[in-house]
Amino acid sequence: MNGASNGKEATVHLVTFLGTGRYEETDYHLESDPKKEVRTRYVARAIAELLGAGRVTVLATEAAENTHGDGLRQDLGHRKVRFERIPDGKTEAELWAQFRILDQAMREGNGTLLLDITHGFRSQPFFAAGALALQRAAGTFAERTVRVLYGRFLPEAPDRSPIWDLSAMVDLLDWAQAANLFVGGGSARPLAQTFARMDELLRARKKGAIPETYNLATALNEFADDYATLRVRDLLTKRAPALARRLEAYGDAAAKLLPMLSPLLARLQGIAEALAVDRLHGPAGHGALAALARSYVAQERYVEAMAVTREAFVSLHAEGPEATEPGPGFDVDAREAAERAWDDAVKKATGNRHAPGEKNLRNDVLHCGFRTDPMGGTSARKQIEDAVKRLEEAVAKRSSGAPDPAPGRTS
Repeated sequence: MNGASNGKEATVHLVTFLGTGRYEETDYHLESDPKKEVRTRYVARAIAELLGAGRVTVLATEAAENTHGDGLRQDLGHRKVRFERIPDGKTEAELWAQFRILDQAMREGNGTLLLDITHGFRSQPFFAAGALALQRAAGTFAERTVRVLYGRFLPEAPDRSPIWDLSAMVDLLDWAQAANLFVGGGSARPLAQTFARMDELLRARKKGAIPETYNLATALNEFADDYATLRVRDLLTKRAPALARRLEAYGDAAAKLLPMLSPLLARLQGIAEALAVDRLHGPAGHGALAALARSYVAQERYVEAMAVTREAFVSLHAEGPEATEPGPGFDVDAREAAERAWDDAVKKATGNRHAPGEKNLRNDVLHCGFRTDPMGGTSARKQIEDAVKRLEEAVAKRSSGAPDPAPGRTS
């Protein structure tokens, strides 16, 4: 996103590396716009002119500045230029000093950041990626556009040299963070926003046939809402199947344009497919409920895990879909009958006259422990994990045709 912050005028800031090598004159051009050329031996000058950088920070060792400092200053002309001295990087301490200087240089300004890694030496481009990842995670660039650029010069073809836009590598940091929120916490909205932003960037760069992202972003947002609010029927029978289809279609369309996303898209598709079913009644529906409960446990969302587990046990003892499919046709009396059947199965299997322990556990966590004998947090977590495991075992045995296990225990 472009824009000023703190009321200051936004500018285009170029951060570039400078080495001691012999730089030859060439006609530099942006790969996306080969008609515009800048003849120079310094790629920084070409980038500044082609992309309108009014401010340039040059990261250079003493030797590099002595070799090319005057020439680069003259070539950059009227632009505001500052040389930032960096150590040679011969020791670990010097490498970290390079990182700190680079990190600080990229934080300056409030408009577009252009990072030129063409003449980055040894570990410098790697550190640049690390600094970007750190700042991205910290939200430093939430309101700024960041572009990573590399000027390719080949001695065997010295006349024309393209400047590659490697900004997609920066976008991967957003993908990684958003995907982690989805996989680790079930929050799909940041991922939907990342898909939408990627669509805008690709269209701006005009790179080939752009995969359709609107429908995918919509599917992600709908999945997120139902996942967060425990709309189990719609989540498992509508949102998860739709999301799986959208991810598959997007993955096929993006295979050539965004190959780096293939593993991520495949993983997301696998998550959606594991929850997708046609209906909640029957073995497939029971399995999806157990998978959903396990997903919540994996994300440490124990309240949701216990709520799903309790309802899944009831569904296991329902005679027909009228007791397991919310919406039109749902029969409250049939649902209550399924719950009584669950109670009876527990009493018969265990000789215990009380209701299944899953009910007590669900009530404890959903009512925030407001009772005379609330359990501690560690105990609640362990008991919920055990309850989900019992549900998985019960579903597996039911699917195999084996007799029902003892489906509940008292807490």
